[in-house]
Amino acid sequence: MSCSVVLCTCNGERFLQEQLESILAQTVLPSELIISDDTSTDSTTKIIEDFIPVASSAGIAVKYIRQSHLLGVTRNFEFAMRRSTKEIVVLSDQDDVWIPGKIERVLREFESPDVVMIASDAELIDENGVSMGDTLFERLKLTAAERRDIVRDDLSAIGPNRNLFTGATMAVRRSTMLAAMPLSPEMHHDDWIGQLSWLSGSCRVIFEPLIKYRLHNENAVGLQDTAVEPLSLSPRRAHLLWQARRLEPICERIISQTINGFLRPERAALRLRQQHHVLTRLSMPTSFFGRVRLVGVQWGRGFYNDFHGGWRSAVADIIRPA
Repeated sequence: MSCSVVLCTCNGERFLQEQLESILAQTVLPSELIISDDTSTDSTTKIIEDFIPVASSAGIAVKYIRQSHLLGVTRNFEFAMRRSTKEIVVLSDQDDVWIPGKIERVLREFESPDVVMIASDAELIDENGVSMGDTLFERLKLTAAERRDIVRDDLSAIGPNRNLFTGATMAVRRSTMLAAMPLSPEMHHDDWIGQLSWLSGSCRVIFEPLIKYRLHNENAVGLQDTAVEPLSLSPRRAHLLWQARRLEPICERIISQTINGFLRPERAALRLRQQHHVLTRLSMPTSFFGRVRLVGVQWGRGFYNDFHGGWRSAVADIIRPA
């Protein structure tokens, strides 16, 4: 099984060399390295050009593209991913450090034909490469319930609430990646790929760090908080609006049928049900008895259980609309 590494750069001179060397130090080398530079003005270009013959001598085919105009993170990754040719596509940031066995471990997981996407935990390091004493999942406050759901390959409740898959730790089957194109401009590329991957097949998470994820003041994305609406809104309404925003681009893609035949029908139907339920909860009647009737209908059709919220969410909607 062969893999392509997709690496996007933009003014990455501070940390790029170390990341490139960590790719070259893998116990299993990639067959192909796609580098797309997004109009760097520092010495990034020279670092890459000096690295190309070294990688080539190790048997890695390098495709290097310099963009003529700024694309931004998501569009640059889409551009680079489309140019990969190998069965497995491994994503890479410009400022991290890979553990030597990362590619080997990832490819081993893809030996299961139903697995379409892999992500892992990561050790957090500072700009000097010093461990910060915790991991990516610890910083994201991964709960025991979320971990159980991930192990069961059940992202039904996690997906509408937040993204737990960081692009720098991800690898995806090329067929799945291409089916998820074009990437949504409304979501980060890793979030979108994770969402579409789960709708199409099995997503597996390795709960050990396979990279050192660098946090510094120049991160293009970094660790994202699940920030929602202004504090003037009630917490419940703010959370529902957040869910509605996350579900909208996914459900639009499902309805457009641009990925027809790629999705698991039951998972696609679940996301559509969840969107319907969230929008219904956001527009509950002001009348108490109207809410009782509508909640009863939603409960009877099993909508409240789709989010694992159950009776607590139902009671909250009856007592007071969001």
